[in-house]
Amino acid sequence: MTAYVLAGLSQAKAAGFDVKQDAIDHGRDWLRAQFDHSERVRTDLRAYMAYALVLSGVHDVAVVDSVWNQRSNLTAYGQAVLGLAMLELSDARAKDLTTQLEGEAKQDDSQAWWPSENNYLMDFAGNTTPESTAYALKLINRTDANSLLLQKAAVYLVSHRDEGYYWDSTEQTAMVIYGLTDYLERTQELKPNYSADVQVNGKTVATRSSRQPMRSLPRQQ
Repeated sequence: MTAYVLAGLSQAKAAGFDVKQDAIDHGRDWLRAQFDHSERVRTDLRAYMAYALVLSGVHDVAVVDSVWNQRSNLTAYGQAVLGLAMLELSDARAKDLTTQLEGEAKQDDSQAWWPSENNYLMDFAGNTTPESTAYALKLINRTDANSLLLQKAAVYLVSHRDEGYYWDSTEQTAMVIYGLTDYLERTQELKPNYSADVQVNGKTVATRSSRQPMRSLPRQQ
């Protein structure tokens, strides 16, 4: 949980929000001590711990090396998180992890995903495929922008919002949005350009474009 909070605070501060630096410093110091003695911790969790440390300012290659040396035990989730940590350090091995993830993707004609049945961050079993896919999408978007898997992964994520307005939990929802944002920014999908007519029995009753709100036409008899 400390890794989760530390990563969030560090990203909030980097985004310009007012975050007390001593909260980050204390969290980083505690987590680094735990990380250095975490050989028996699940490797995916160690990858996230490394990611949080790097985001908080620990630019020590030994941190990512420690997880890299255990990479045979990483799931797709851990591979993606470690790759993102390596990108923060301009470590070229992030591309190797990208290639591995691309080769392990499950896909059909329209979707791509990376199956996962455990959440080591929150310590529970269950379908965490959306989180694994979100992190894979985030990494591949930054390392292989022309990958055909990107659009497929995005389609998978938006098609599996199984709880209506959110995914399986608040934590999973946050992770999915986190994974999608870079892709949406690059593709400009949050700045659509469209126009639409709403028709009833063949008659247009309302119009809308991306530049103006819905406008109802005068009611016709």
